Amino acid sequence: MNLVRVNAVLAMVCLATAAVFANAAEVAKAPSLGEEVLATVNGHAISARDYMTVVINTMRERFYHGKVPEGQEQAIRKEMANLVVERMLLAEEAARRGLIADAVKIDGELAAIDKKNAATPGWADDRERLLSWIRGQLVRRELVEQIERVVRDVPAATPEQLRAYYERHPDLFTAPEQVHLSVILLKIDPWQPVEFRDKVLDEAKALRQRLADGTDFSQLAREHSGHDSAKSGGDMGYVHADLMGEAVRAQIDKLAPGATSDAIAVLEGVVIVRLHDRKPAQVVAFDTVREGVERLWRSERGDELWSELKARLRKSAAIQVLDASQFPLGSS
Repeated sequence: MNLVRVNAVLAMVCLATAAVFANAAEVAKAPSLGEEVLATVNGHAISARDYMTVVINTMRERFYHGKVPEGQEQAIRKEMANLVVERMLLAEEAARRGLIADAVKIDGELAAIDKKNAATPGWADDRERLLSWIRGQLVRRELVEQIERVVRDVPAATPEQLRAYYERHPDLFTAPEQVHLSVILLKIDPWQPVEFRDKVLDEAKALRQRLADGTDFSQLAREHSGHDSAKSGGDMGYVHADLMGEAVRAQIDKLAPGATSDAIAVLEGVVIVRLHDRKPAQVVAFDTVREGVERLWRSERGDELWSELKARLRKSAAIQVLDASQFPLGSS
């Protein structure tokens, strides 16, 4: 089954949204491809239509014009085969837990699809079969979404769990280095020619020499700087050093408090920087970031439980592949 040559009609079918399902009438034009069973999962059939819907939708989302880059077709097919199996297992587990798809919501989506396709050639001839198949996909999607919400609804962490998480991940709760800076920015519009940039750079070098000769930094900032801080004598207060751009950061790293940089070419023009003080990076106190700790802990724990459930279902599943050439199940 060549993904590039597969009936283009199937590319209109998607498991994710009713808007794309609305074009599903066209699937009737390829009945043999649609009905062929490629594999079974715990006794439930996976049809070519089920599989190719996911494959082609993924191609359209990931790749320009839905064309898979050379050499990646088999990997995409394998990844999508695993995804189809995973969704089927999750929907089955959701039903086992007593979760029920929202019938009113699904009926509304189907009604919209039916209305949109009422005048589509071929829709009336195969309407019932197509709506039945689409309903099954929507129900499966709904059940998978429900069970994911249930699994990720993690109980509140204990104080000990939060403290342990905080201590295991100090990098997540570290405030970056801050520097107290003053700047003089000579602005250059992007469209200005190289000659103009060179002229501004010479002006900045002249200002730098005046600073070296003892002229007050704040005075020159008020008179020449195009930065928002000019009214404050160029004083920016404390800022994160990483926000200043690579060229400026490289100069800042070399400066001692009280020192002034050379003229630096930046995107906005040419800048001169004076470093007043540094506040080194430091881990923020637990009590200050407690809410953030809990939010990250819950998210990570939800990810763990979701992955564990999928692995457990896959391990215990009875999966039979009927055509490995078309349904290349394996590690994605």
